[in-house]
Amino acid sequence: MTPETKPNKGTSRGRRILLIASLGLNILVLFVVIGAAVGIQRHGGPPRSSSMDGPGAVYVRALEFDDKRALGREIRKAQRELKVNHKEDRVLIEDMASVLRSTPFDAEMLKSVRATLNEKSALRRQVAFDVWLSYVEEMSAEDREAYADRMLEVLEKGPRKYKKDKPPRD
Repeated sequence: MTPETKPNKGTSRGRRILLIASLGLNILVLFVVIGAAVGIQRHGGPPRSSSMDGPGAVYVRALEFDDKRALGREIRKAQRELKVNHKEDRVLIEDMASVLRSTPFDAEMLKSVRATLNEKSALRRQVAFDVWLSYVEEMSAEDREAYADRMLEVLEKGPRKYKKDKPPRD
């Protein structure tokens, strides 16, 4: 038989294994891409600036991890006792959007809605400060000094860049 007339025995075993491995790798890449797309949709896109990047965040970021959690629980508890309602903020922001859409534009109404939002925000900040102050008052002199040193370290580092502020895992 001449080479042109040889019967086709099919693909070799090595080629089949290579084809299957390639297909598996392609499927894996597809799942990674789909997973990333779903993750971005679920979590609202790329990381955004956080309230933990502002100057007031230095006080919180300088705390030990467990203290941050405890302080956060105490702040939320104090705000619940004051009946701080975050859903009302949403309604106020929706009101602000309505004012922005209205014709003729009512700047005084917009100022009024914004003033109400500012008052509510100031109340939450005051509650948080009072809880934080109670925490600091309970510290020993050495602990306050160490805390002050950590605050200066945090201030020196500048705003964090979307990294988790958690202790390393064992």
